[in-house]
Amino acid sequence: MGLIVNCFAENREIGILTSELREGWTIASVWGGLEVKIDNGILRTAVNESTKQWPGFGLKVWDKKFTIIIKDKNAYLSFLINGGNNIYGQHQGGHYLIIYLGPSQIVDGIRKFLNKSCPLESYIDAKVIDDDPFTWQKVNIPISDFAEHEEIDFIQFQYQNQPVDVQIRDIKIVLDKSEVDTK
Repeated sequence: MGLIVNCFAENREIGILTSELREGWTIASVWGGLEVKIDNGILRTAVNESTKQWPGFGLKVWDKKFTIIIKDKNAYLSFLINGGNNIYGQHQGGHYLIIYLGPSQIVDGIRKFLNKSCPLESYIDAKVIDDDPFTWQKVNIPISDFAEHEEIDFIQFQYQNQPVDVQIRDIKIVLDKSEVDTK
């Protein structure tokens, strides 16, 4: 059984990546020649000449006891994101990511998501990651936009087309603050 969180939980935020990855979570998969590391609470990707189009990475829980189960229908995935350098070392924004959240399973050696994906541009100001290296843009995606499944054991970020470095921090599930038990 995982961590069950309902609308009356005292802790209104469940950190997945704050100063470090939540216990039980790991960088589970990286593909397309992308490099991923976590340093001082910031997840950083790095591209190089051999990085292919559509690369990505995932954060995963392998032990079901660390799965997060959300009962709050108004909860959302929240994180801060910043652009990074292109293969020429210049800071750049404008890249697009697809985000998957929720339960997944391996079928015939291929990871299948039980929820749908959400495009980053639908949830970020200006519809794209900006090119200012000093700003962090906030992203809030309602859990309900992914689907009906309550289990969260995998978060995947996949580039659409050619990648550029990206930085992500403060990945968390936030519960609806209006649903506080006052009894």
